[in-house]
Amino acid sequence: MSEQTKILVVDDDPAIVSATRRLLDKAGYQTFPAQTGLETLEAARRHRPDLILLDVNLPDIDGFEVCRRLKADPELAGIGVIIVSSTYTDGESQAAGLDLGADGYIARPVSNRELLARVQGLLRLRAAEQTARLSAAEWQATFDAVGSGIILTDDAYHIIQCNRAAGELFGEIPENMLGKRCYEIVHSAAEPYYACPLMTVKKEKKRQSMIFERGGRWLEVTVDPILDAEGRFAGSVHVINDITERKQAEEALRESEEKYRLLAETTPDVIILHDMEGRIQYVNRAGLELTGLTAEEVIGRPIDVFIAPEFQNGIRKRGEQRARGNGGLYHYEVEVLSKSGQKLCMEVYSAPVARQGQTEQILIVARDITARKQAEERIRQSEETYRNLFHNAQVGLFRTRIADGKILESNEQLARMFGYDSREEFIAEYVTSQNYVDPGTRERMVDMLRRDGFVQNFEARFYRKDRSIFWARYTARIYPEQGWIEGVAEDVTQQKQAEDEIRRLNAELEQRVAERTRQLQEAQEQLVRQERLAVLGQLAGSVGHELRNPLAVINNAVYFLKLVLPDAGEKVREYLNILERETHNAEKIVGDLLDFARVKSVEREAIAASELVRRVLDRYPAPENIRLHLDLPPGLPPLWVDPRQIEQVLGNLIVNAYQAMPEGGRLSVISDQYSVSSEQWVRIAVKDTGVGIPPENMGKLFEPLFTTKAKGIGLGLAVSKKLVEANGGRIEVQSEPGQGAAFTVILPVAEEKSS
Repeated sequence: MSEQTKILVVDDDPAIVSATRRLLDKAGYQTFPAQTGLETLEAARRHRPDLILLDVNLPDIDGFEVCRRLKADPELAGIGVIIVSSTYTDGESQAAGLDLGADGYIARPVSNRELLARVQGLLRLRAAEQTARLSAAEWQATFDAVGSGIILTDDAYHIIQCNRAAGELFGEIPENMLGKRCYEIVHSAAEPYYACPLMTVKKEKKRQSMIFERGGRWLEVTVDPILDAEGRFAGSVHVINDITERKQAEEALRESEEKYRLLAETTPDVIILHDMEGRIQYVNRAGLELTGLTAEEVIGRPIDVFIAPEFQNGIRKRGEQRARGNGGLYHYEVEVLSKSGQKLCMEVYSAPVARQGQTEQILIVARDITARKQAEERIRQSEETYRNLFHNAQVGLFRTRIADGKILESNEQLARMFGYDSREEFIAEYVTSQNYVDPGTRERMVDMLRRDGFVQNFEARFYRKDRSIFWARYTARIYPEQGWIEGVAEDVTQQKQAEDEIRRLNAELEQRVAERTRQLQEAQEQLVRQERLAVLGQLAGSVGHELRNPLAVINNAVYFLKLVLPDAGEKVREYLNILERETHNAEKIVGDLLDFARVKSVEREAIAASELVRRVLDRYPAPENIRLHLDLPPGLPPLWVDPRQIEQVLGNLIVNAYQAMPEGGRLSVISDQYSVSSEQWVRIAVKDTGVGIPPENMGKLFEPLFTTKAKGIGLGLAVSKKLVEANGGRIEVQSEPGQGAAFTVILPVAEEKSS
């Protein structure tokens, strides 16, 4: 056993006390003597035994009165008492002792074997009762710790059990919900809700779910049937979760998508979205009105449905370039065929739409420039037509000097573009282009004109008279013999802003989608973690009930075999020791499971860090091949913790350190004091020179069921973290592979009392 059972032997005959103690000590119990009633009461308070063998005939107070006083004291009432008597052997005397609270009665003479059996039987019975009480408390604690609301009903829909989360969801005290029908609580209805899945569950005997709104919150309820041994409906289990935030996020995403669709449908530009195979997936209202086609005639068909035959090869080549990874923003012009056969000239911006680095669609924004193209053609056909158009065109027309950019001729539209009230004022003040365009812009355009003689769709940033910025697109031709440049300028500031807005909106949409994906992944991971911990809690209760009793039986059997076979052969003793050791290991695993699952109560007291370390090292002494280094300053303030829980934490860390150094090494236990934001703390560091912890395992160390050991189930560090946090502290770890590991427990100190 990990801790000896303590028995107080009370008799006024020293010989009986001595003989009884020898019998019990040999059986593995720790015994204490007492010869009077007052000694018995004092020894009970001092030693807190598990059992008292109490003689009736004592020189000062008889055993019945001692038993009455013990059971009347709240601190001592839990101690088991067996009254032993050689005088009172009648049934009434035995009943009187049991009425006073005694747990058993033995009449002398009694054989040693019977006495030992009676003691062992009573201790086993009390241990079983304690285990049952703990199991019930652990089940309720686990039930209340689940984050989801849980309601259990009988076959008539009456609530027979519910957890704390269910009460919080519906604003009720859980005890007040018991006995009410589930639909009265869940739907605030006097009779079954018309869409309640419980009716279907009762009929079909399988899980059903529903989502509904209540009091401004969205709830998701899942109902599972409870069937009796013959498969009949005996009740149900409701699991309810508040999904309001998820519903709000879905609604926000829907509204965002609706805004972008509204923007696309109201813009005068044509917007087309097609896949990488060229099949049209979306076209806005402007595109349908421009071509005279319907959505049914366009969606799913190749992009060629819009393009004049002589331009289709060029469009295909751009698609092939994207497929080879040369995608990007394309700007080109193309002729489009309307349903009536009319050719329309479109200025097109084409850009890839990527998701997670992979191009999935192509976005096309096009503008009808048929009128502008026709105007340019008329300019080339007739000087007179050009002159009339020059002064009336809605685009800026100009003639500038090649040498310095001086405006020789301008129309009113160009003057307004530069912020002038009249073309005459503009021509007079526009002496040089230096103050109206970014440095180097005009030089680049002139170089292109000298090389090619013609520049089309040259975009640049210009400055108005008041120094505000606008963007213009130029089409120009150079006449070297005359010394001038003629061209057309179009203010594309709004178009540039629209393009920037589209890019911004696309980026914002991608960011929102990525954020939503991350939130969903985090929610899924949290749900999996909660389900895993719930299953672990159920497993812990089952294991505690199903395994601890068999393990106790095995342990007692081993003890009995050792007792009755003192001269057994070496091989038999070896196997008995192995059986005993492995039974203790199994009990440790069961204990870890229960420690992790149960809600720990903390009983704090002031205690020195050095005292805690000394107790742990006494329990877990260092192996011979491990050197021990202690640095525990005596002047540190006492800790304010539960000593038993922190001993368990330090024991786990020190045993882990031993196991990390199978070939030997150095174990250092160091404590010091430090303050954070005027708060005082004490650190206890456990450092080893073992194999260290791989970086990929650092983030998983405190997760339940994670282990790299051949034995164990990976709950030691998870339990340790839980215990440290329950005591108001935290635990940290540092490690480098091959250089060892250091676990540091940071704990609060006891506050100094003012004198």
